[in-house]
Amino acid sequence: MNKTSTTSSSIAQYPVSKQPVGASVGIPPRRVKFDFSKDTVPHYFFANSAFKSTFILAMSATFPEGELLFVKSVKQFRDRISDPKLKAEIAGFIGQEALHSQAHLAFDTAAEQHGFSLKKLERIHGDSMKFTWKLFSPKARLAFTAGVEHLTAVLTELLLSDESILESMSPEVRHLFLWHSLEETKYKAVAYDVYQTIGGSYRTRVLMMVYGVIGFLGTSAIFQARLLAEDPRPFNLRDYVSGFNFLFGRKGKFLPMFPMLLDYFRPNFHPNQHNTDALLAKWREDLFGLEGLLTPQFPQGQSVH
Repeated sequence: MNKTSTTSSSIAQYPVSKQPVGASVGIPPRRVKFDFSKDTVPHYFFANSAFKSTFILAMSATFPEGELLFVKSVKQFRDRISDPKLKAEIAGFIGQEALHSQAHLAFDTAAEQHGFSLKKLERIHGDSMKFTWKLFSPKARLAFTAGVEHLTAVLTELLLSDESILESMSPEVRHLFLWHSLEETKYKAVAYDVYQTIGGSYRTRVLMMVYGVIGFLGTSAIFQARLLAEDPRPFNLRDYVSGFNFLFGRKGKFLPMFPMLLDYFRPNFHPNQHNTDALLAKWREDLFGLEGLLTPQFPQGQSVH
């Protein structure tokens, strides 16, 4: 893969991965150009809310190093996979995860212009991922990846199903998360299928899922608290309560994710049992169709499918 180049104006360009095999199974590693400059992405880019904006930033800080671990954990077993379709899906998974990591690195770097210490949080999370890598066996790391990929798939399904979640975001940030959600939904079963193919146990699968979900949610909450402590606005209890209720309250947008997460504990579970084909078709057209939201930022010659 070519190296990433980020201009001084914070316009990040992501390389086209030479992975035609991934494209052949509907997982093309597509690059999109995003402009995360200070003029494009305001300090409070989510409903002018410190709570909502730092919630997104906290999650974004976990993505670059987390996705690197996911790629490494799947690559370790690539040579043990004989099924041509799954091998092609692994190629697409690796290419897309690399592009997502680069995109969020650029987004996090741009957030530093607003005084948020995202790079420090990335380093902290990187240390956490290194600890996870050393602590567990290759098969357990793959189970960790499959479990967190299910959490990610649940979150992205909610984002793509309910447009009101992202409608009050600034356009460039909304486009980043729509693009990321669409691509994540395409390969949500790859790590799980690799784990099942190599004979991973149910016990390890669910234990590492619990470890991964608690770690992700806990880390995100700690990171958000740190980011809020850096916020130049005075403490605003009304904003914090409103933001929390919007996300996790009695009618919170993310409340439906918890029963969806519990599906993972069924012995016969498979990620594709959450059918998202209609969502994929809709958002592929809405983002990359003839008049798609991201078509102007999508270099010609790449596969849309």
